[in-house]
Amino acid sequence: MKRYLAALLAAVMLLGTLAGCSESKTAPEETSGQNTGGTPVDPSVPAVEEETETDILDYLGTPDWQGMEFNVVGRGSGSGEWEMFELNAEEENGEPLNDAVLQRNLLLEDKYNLKIVGIKSDTYLNDFRTSVLSDTADFAAALLPADQAAGSATEGLFYNFNALPGVDLSNIWFDQNSRDTLSVGNKLFYCYGDMNLQNLDLTWCVMFNKQLALNHQIGDLYSLVDKNEWTIDKLFELSSDATIDLNGDGAYDERDQWGMITPYDRTSFAIMYGAGVEFVSKNAEGIPEYKPLDDRAFTVFSKILTFYHKSKNCQNINALGRAWREAEEMFMNNQGMFYVECMQNLARFREMEMDFGVLPMPKYDADQKEYRHMVCNFPAAFIIPSNCRDLDLAGFVTEALNASSHTTVRAAYVDKCLQYKYSRDVESTGMIGLILSTMYYDPTYIYGWGNLVNSIGLLVSKNYDMLASQEKSLQSRLVKDIETAVKAYEKLD
Repeated sequence: MKRYLAALLAAVMLLGTLAGCSESKTAPEETSGQNTGGTPVDPSVPAVEEETETDILDYLGTPDWQGMEFNVVGRGSGSGEWEMFELNAEEENGEPLNDAVLQRNLLLEDKYNLKIVGIKSDTYLNDFRTSVLSDTADFAAALLPADQAAGSATEGLFYNFNALPGVDLSNIWFDQNSRDTLSVGNKLFYCYGDMNLQNLDLTWCVMFNKQLALNHQIGDLYSLVDKNEWTIDKLFELSSDATIDLNGDGAYDERDQWGMITPYDRTSFAIMYGAGVEFVSKNAEGIPEYKPLDDRAFTVFSKILTFYHKSKNCQNINALGRAWREAEEMFMNNQGMFYVECMQNLARFREMEMDFGVLPMPKYDADQKEYRHMVCNFPAAFIIPSNCRDLDLAGFVTEALNASSHTTVRAAYVDKCLQYKYSRDVESTGMIGLILSTMYYDPTYIYGWGNLVNSIGLLVSKNYDMLASQEKSLQSRLVKDIETAVKAYEKLD
């Protein structure tokens, strides 16, 4: 992958060339991470003129929806930092995302006489279910956490986006990676597009302390990505050089410096996914099937156990019973060379005094073709209820909302927030583009099939080298869960 200049990458993203929101017609198992950074850009060539939000909507025509309100229910303030923020903006306040959301909403209102209304609730899932089951149709759509909504999908409470009129999911403003992995046959009940932001926030990456990297003379980390040498072995090796008993008490704890800090056992999933491990594949009909673990999976798992528990190079806050906020504090206090967590941390670290950089999740080895980045299991997905009163309106809004977000909301998140406000260097900009173009949504994890993924996290946290036996004990349950879900989807109109 070649390095980009920040301004040129911003233009590229605005034109939609990142694979996270680009058209892809390849098979599901080949699409989750095929773009490893894009085409080199000559900085002497002027940037291509950007599309505007009005240009990109030309194909939709100019229908007049006569002041219709399109109500979307989502998470309220009780969800903390995961409160719905994709739709609500009352006035400009100088924050790029807020102002971009307002700009997009006003555009849709002015152009189509259509108002998008975000309704926040702390009982969002129950509110949505009640609306569908009682057929009151209180909501035209919802933004629901993917993992919590899985049961409602198999119950038939969601409408199939592949059957929604006026929607072309191959358009650049829809996330092709999620479309490929989360579909079951010709059914897709979760939609992720450029109006969605929590899936970006919940994509795992590696952050590093630039001063500690300089202190320990570990060289140019970005060049490891450029030269295809950024692997799990390299991450673990470099981490071993940075662990120091700062207070000299002979014990390594939260008062010392660590090679790597991570607040969650789920980081082990991110490492495994990044190394190309899969639990499910798709057959020729697009039906998910269990994919037995191979030698790569067992090798990666063994490396993780060694690194977490035997090397004294990784501080997993869960091992101390500490809160995840304290893991962040340790990294901000220059107590960790590497910090592995989700992209939202780029915003959380905005007040960090020491410079930090951003790297992709490491590959298994240099022979691995693509990078891959785990999207956690609970980002809010756009959902249409199965008792939708006006399918034409729902399809139009799905297209218009995502298309208009392409040059407003998505651009503000990627360009203004991540690239210029939160990250600290030009090189990180290119890494962010790489990460967001290779997002991976594992249906096993999101739908909770067989509880296999969470079981792996428990094995890692307890230092149990029992992956083979655990897989064997859960295999029948996993296969049954997949078959049950497939049969449920097949019965739905």
